[in-house]
Amino acid sequence: MADINKHLEIFSMNREIRDYHGGPVREGDTWQIRSSFMGRDTVTKYTLSEYAEPNRLVFESRSASGDGVITWEFAPVAGGTQVTQHAVGEPKGFLAGVAGVLLKGNLENQLRADGERFKALVEGSTS
Repeated sequence: MADINKHLEIFSMNREIRDYHGGPVREGDTWQIRSSFMGRDTVTKYTLSEYAEPNRLVFESRSASGDGVITWEFAPVAGGTQVTQHAVGEPKGFLAGVAGVLLKGNLENQLRADGERFKALVEGSTS
């Protein structure tokens, strides 16, 4: 998750990474990602606000569609690693108008699918 260049593979709605230095991620790094969600394209600015390698990453996001904080935590467990993602945000614009059940359901489905993609990528790279 700390390899920003892999975020195009992990997150299916991401289309392009912009303004990233390309090297190892550091606290305070910023970049932009062009993505598509619910048929709308948006550009989101990300900041890595906390990085406690290898256990925790916190990304802050800002866009015309909404602002949020995404926390990833990794903990060793028997036979592997437990991965926890916690996301909170405030929709703006178009998404604020559909912020009820429709938005929540779409986001949950997207996060679930991306979680499975992330798991498959990690398991495939360790085999």
